[in-house]
Amino acid sequence: MLRPVSIRLGSRLLAALLMSSLARAQPRELPPWQGNGGLQIGVASQGRGAFWDEMLFYGGLRGDLLWGRRDPFTWGYGPMVGVSTNHFRDVSLAAGASVLVPVSEYLPLVFQGGPYLRLYEGTHPGLLGAMFWGSRSFNYHGRYGMAGGLSLEARLGLTGDRERTLILAAHLDAQVLMLPFLFLVNAFR
Repeated sequence: MLRPVSIRLGSRLLAALLMSSLARAQPRELPPWQGNGGLQIGVASQGRGAFWDEMLFYGGLRGDLLWGRRDPFTWGYGPMVGVSTNHFRDVSLAAGASVLVPVSEYLPLVFQGGPYLRLYEGTHPGLLGAMFWGSRSFNYHGRYGMAGGLSLEARLGLTGDRERTLILAAHLDAQVLMLPFLFLVNAFR
C-alpha cells in the first residue's frame, strides 16, 4: 500500500515534469503558404466594340496560393490559376499572380492579373485583371484559408477582334460547398 507521502511526492514530480516540458515547447510554426479554391458564379458582359454587347452566364473555378502572411494584417502574394466558361459555349484557362492587401482584418482586397487563353472557334489569348473583396481567413493551424465574396474582372483579348469582357461573380469557397456532402457521408457511417 502506498503511503500519502509517496503519492504527494509522485504528483509533485509529475507536475514538475509537465511544467518543464511546457516551458521548453516551441510554438507551432506557421505554414509558409496558404491556399484557397472556389467556385465563381456570376454574369459576364462580352463585346467586341463595347463591354455591353451581350450579357452571359459566367461560371468558373479559381484557386491561389499566398506566401508572406504571418497574420491577418500582413500582405500576401503568389500564383493564381483558373478555368471558366461564358454561357457554356467557350472555355478560358487563366494563370497569373495574386496580391492580398489587408485593408481590413476580415475583408481584405485581393488583386489578380495575368494572361488567359480562350478556346472558342480557335484560340484567343488575352490579359485579365481582377479584384476580389470579401472574407479571406487566415488559418493559424493549417494551409487552407477560406474565402467568400465578390469578384470584379476585366478581360481584353489580344487577337484581331479585341474582345472585351467584364465579369461580376460571387466566389463561393470549395470547402463550404463540400460540407453537405461530408455531412451525408458521415451520417451513413
